Amino acid sequence: MSALAQDHAADEIIVVDDCSTDASMDAIRDLICGRVRLVQQSNAGPGPARNRGIEEASQPWIAFLDGDDVWRPEHLATLGEISRKFADADLVASGYEVARSDQCKVPLSPAAGATGGEVLDFFNEPAERSAIWTSCVAVTRSALLAVGGFGSFCPGEDRELWTRLALDRVFAVSKKCTAIYIQQTGGVMDVVGSRPMGFFLPPVYATLERAFNDPKYSDRHGDLLRHYRGLLKLNIRQSLYRGEAATARLYIREYEKSGRGRLGFLKPLSSLPASLLRAGMAARTRWRGRGASSH
Repeated sequence: MSALAQDHAADEIIVVDDCSTDASMDAIRDLICGRVRLVQQSNAGPGPARNRGIEEASQPWIAFLDGDDVWRPEHLATLGEISRKFADADLVASGYEVARSDQCKVPLSPAAGATGGEVLDFFNEPAERSAIWTSCVAVTRSALLAVGGFGSFCPGEDRELWTRLALDRVFAVSKKCTAIYIQQTGGVMDVVGSRPMGFFLPPVYATLERAFNDPKYSDRHGDLLRHYRGLLKLNIRQSLYRGEAATARLYIREYEKSGRGRLGFLKPLSSLPASLLRAGMAARTRWRGRGASSH
C-alpha cells in the first residue's frame, strides 16, 4: 500500500507474485489496474522474482519494495532528488530504519552521507551496518540488465548484486530515512535466521575473489580485502549469535587465512559450548526487548 501512497507517484508498479501461500494476493487484487500490474510465476525465490519485475519494467529506474517493508510518502521523491543531483549514479538509496513487527523499536540505520546525499564508498562501509538495503534503493534498469540482475540463491542475493554493481558503478545515498525494514514478520530472513545455517561461504565471497584477481581492479585490492574480511567478521558474529560455535570457528579460520587482524572477543567466544552461547543469545534478546519497551 505504501507504494501507492507516494507524494511522487510511480510511473508503474509491478507486483510479482512468486507463488505466495498467504492471503496477500486477495488483499491487493482490487488494486490491479492501470499503472499497477500483477505478474505471477512459479515459486523461484526473491532473486528471480525481482529479476522478473526488472524484465517487465519499462522505466529507466527501478525501486524495490519487499512485501513486508514500508516506504514513507516522500521515498520516491527523495530517490528522484538524489538521482538528479548525482547524474552519473546507477544506484541511489535513502536512509532507512529497522523495526520489529510489533513496532516496539525503530532504531536508525546510519546510511552514509548527508541528508542531501553524497557518493558512497561501498567497499569501505562497515559490513554489519550497510547503507544499502533492497527496499531503500533504486537502480537503473540498464545497469541491472548489464550485470545479470540478482542471483537465484538465498540468502545474500542482494548483497552479492550490490557488490557486483559497486565494482564499476557510482552509488549515491542520503541519510533521510524514507524506508522501514520490518523484521520478525515470518519472511525469508526470519526463516533463515531461525534455523542452523552451517558453514558455507556465500557467493559474495567468490565475487570479491574474482574482482581481487582481475587486473582491472588491481588498484582496489586493499578495499576489496578489507570488505572481504569485514564480511567474514559479520558471519562470525552471526554464527555466534545463533549458538553455532563450530561454524564460527570455521569462519575464523577463513579470516585468519586471509591475513592478520584482530578478532577481539569473537575468537574466545567461539570456544564456548553451544548451549552457553544460546543462553547468552536469549539473554541478549530479553535485554534488547526491555530496552525497546522503554521507548
